[in-house]
Amino acid sequence: MVRHKTFLISDEIVAGVVRSEYDTRISFDKAEQTVELIAYSGHTEIKFTELEEYAACLNALIFALRDDIKQAIEEEQDNSLPE
Repeated sequence: MVRHKTFLISDEIVAGVVRSEYDTRISFDKAEQTVELIAYSGHTEIKFTELEEYAACLNALIFALRDDIKQAIEEEQDNSLPE
């Protein structure tokens, strides 16, 4: 069972890696507006037994970056509008 997770990320932090107690690692870069799942090996697959932990970690990161994510979506929508 995965417990609730929360990450507190200061607005001054523009990139980093969040790491759960089970060694799930997800990097983020606000400038590039990207998130990367960091695998333990050269493979990017996630075992079913670890999937819930990855989801909880990613959801906590999404919550912590919610304002940046909302801004990125709005910018993309604005850029897709015809001039």
